[in-house]
Amino acid sequence: MSPLHMLLQCLDNGMNPNADKTTFIFFTCNMNSITFRYQLGLTHLAHSLYVKDLGVLLDYRLYFRNQVGHTVAQAFRVLGLIRYITSSFSSTDTLNTVYCALVRSKLEFARRLEFCNTNKSF
Repeated sequence: MSPLHMLLQCLDNGMNPNADKTTFIFFTCNMNSITFRYQLGLTHLAHSLYVKDLGVLLDYRLYFRNQVGHTVAQAFRVLGLIRYITSSFSSTDTLNTVYCALVRSKLEFARRLEFCNTNKSF
């Protein structure tokens, strides 16, 4: 299916693609990759080195360094907030419940994807 055909199909179905918000990414292992210029309608699309899809950051080599860094930073932010708010709590069960709900859930999201290629990422 050609890009023009896909654009026309989107317009026929009442979807208006926004070229300003649309980017493209090449997934490659080569150091020197061939670059193409894509356009949507008359607007050229921007090239991106990483993309966020379903909450997971992927770079052009399918490494998860950005995802791991983002997840750890996000977990530390939430952990700091929990530490500040719950400084007067005495029940460890309550702290454990809050930790599991807010911090651990962030650390476990997309964990299988992040660590399936740890020998390449780190």
